[in-house]
Amino acid sequence: MQYTPRNERSSAKKILDAFIEEINGLDIEKLDLVKDVPDLFLEKNLTAYIHRNYFGQELSSTRRVYYSKWIV
Repeated sequence: MQYTPRNERSSAKKILDAFIEEINGLDIEKLDLVKDVPDLFLEKNLTAYIHRNYFGQELSSTRRVYYSKWIV
């Protein structure tokens, strides 16, 4: 996975580049979180997650819809 909006100045990119160099041609799949944002990272979904899991709040019916995919 990569999330490097700062591109060449990114420490995460340097780590990723070093890893890719070390694996010597092994076939891996890169997931760029800037281009392919997981649903949970969308603002409304992440806000619902934070309110429920960190603030211990009951979710409103609207927020429950955003978070319903991850409620266990």
